[in-house]
Amino acid sequence: MTELVRGSEWFLNQLENRAHSREEMKELVRAVIDRYGPSLLPVMWDKTQLAKELPTWDWYDLLEGQYETVVDSVLVREGIEVDKESRRLLLDCVRDAEVDAFKSLARNAMGDYSPDPKAQRFPPVADAKPNARPKLSITGLFEEYIKMLQADGQGDAAEKRWKPIVTKFVAFLKHDDAARVTKENVIAWRDHRLMKEGVSAKTVKDSDLASLRAIFQWATDDLKLPINPAGGVRVKLPKRVQSRSKGFTDGEALAVLKAAKDYEKPEKEYEETAAAKRWAPWLCAFTGARIVEICQLRKEDFSYRERIPVIRITPDAGSVKSGHYRDVPLHPQLVELGLMQFVASSKAGPLFHRTKPRSTSRKGSLSSSAPSKTNPASAVAATVGEWVNSLGVITGKVAPNHGWRHRFKTTAIEVGMHQRVADAIQDHAARTAGESYGDVTMKAKYDAVRMLPRYPVSTALP
Repeated sequence: MTELVRGSEWFLNQLENRAHSREEMKELVRAVIDRYGPSLLPVMWDKTQLAKELPTWDWYDLLEGQYETVVDSVLVREGIEVDKESRRLLLDCVRDAEVDAFKSLARNAMGDYSPDPKAQRFPPVADAKPNARPKLSITGLFEEYIKMLQADGQGDAAEKRWKPIVTKFVAFLKHDDAARVTKENVIAWRDHRLMKEGVSAKTVKDSDLASLRAIFQWATDDLKLPINPAGGVRVKLPKRVQSRSKGFTDGEALAVLKAAKDYEKPEKEYEETAAAKRWAPWLCAFTGARIVEICQLRKEDFSYRERIPVIRITPDAGSVKSGHYRDVPLHPQLVELGLMQFVASSKAGPLFHRTKPRSTSRKGSLSSSAPSKTNPASAVAATVGEWVNSLGVITGKVAPNHGWRHRFKTTAIEVGMHQRVADAIQDHAARTAGESYGDVTMKAKYDAVRMLPRYPVSTALP
């Protein structure tokens, strides 16, 4: 029996066994509140008694503080919307049930296990009417969540990654009822993926659990479910062993950039793919941008601003993690290598891929009402990474494309670039509220970019 039960039963017995003066009552109430908090007041008194003893306290404010979560869970579970008076009636009923339960537990603690006469007012569980609400499916929640993201211009990538996860989760549960999913189910799914299927802890953490947590949290926030069953389910990742830096060394960077500069297109390769192998490593080296942001650049994303060559990385061209555009000045060595001439001679549109986002029918998917889009820049980025790996110049585990992003930050530190300017160039979020004030101007960024050292390769145009 909890202290709360003991405290409430003790207080009720005090009221029943003898009369108290008003001063004694005040002292008694003060002692109870100090020990148990105001949440015990609705258990100690009914509404009339509270109004008499503590006229400045609001009865329903106390009930909301004590029973809000329970009442909301019932209303969400039953799909019921109520007005203010009906909600108050429900709060009163929950309070009465808790007081009766406390008294029953107190009798049990004293050795009295006789049937509780008040329990007879509830119908047997078998006689209760079945829930007539339509079943809320897990796949249905997933589809609604994706549609919500797509309405905001997002969601295509999540749909592609998460659909197999949702399908496997439903198969594991052997049902598709979102209301029946418990935290124990999610934990069992996590353990099944880790121990039975041998999936890596990182995949389970960052893909399996992250997707379920996001979907169920959206459903909870939208009052479709009372709680998020995936909330709080964690995976302990093994301690990562890092035998080298995440960025390219000077020698590795120079070798990749030389190979990029001298790259010659094979007969059957798209010109755009060859251009990506030629220019993407150089652009990543001097901008620290994400590889997909570079591979989705269009001719119209290059310009001069007050004679400064600039690229605009924008969601209009494709995926940008932050969802915001940014302008990045180009290093003089890129211009000397002929980048701007290449852009000028190219046709309008994407420079490094020729296909538009492809639509697929997604036969057998969770929803076939809308086409799925894949970003061709992602495919080109993967191709560039495979090519860089094939050069055989990188030792150890370094991401063949993302290594540039780490190297840029390292080089920026070495040359004394202001951290906020480097963050603005790379699209890293501010760490403090103060960093969000003021603008990092194009001049500040260009001065910083020019601090980056040149790579010792010939800049003679072919």
